[in-house]
Amino acid sequence: MKAGSGFDMRAALMIFLGLWSGLIWAEVLDDPTRPPGFAKVVKGKAVAKNQWWLNAIRIDAQSRIAIINGRTVEEGGWVNNAYVVKILPDKVKLKGNAGEFFVRLVNQQVKVSSGKQNGK
Repeated sequence: MKAGSGFDMRAALMIFLGLWSGLIWAEVLDDPTRPPGFAKVVKGKAVAKNQWWLNAIRIDAQSRIAIINGRTVEEGGWVNNAYVVKILPDKVKLKGNAGEFFVRLVNQQVKVSSGKQNGK
């Protein structure tokens, strides 16, 4: 190549190496919108790390309700072939094929209501 031809082989090589090295060092970023407990996406489907997720618990004078794997259950109910033994403020006791076990809240923040609503 002649000097001053408008095409600089060294500049092209530097651009190529810069782009190539960026691809090598690129990280896979964590998805902040992914539900807790879902590790990765395989062919458009999220794969769970753990099959049990306790999303919420509500305990009042009349009932004890929990949301497990997106389903609302009460004590004595069933979710994913497991019997709901007891609903506690921060966890739920279940009984499945492998015996009894606890599922804990994903978010450990427990809110306690004073029982007053709408200024009453």
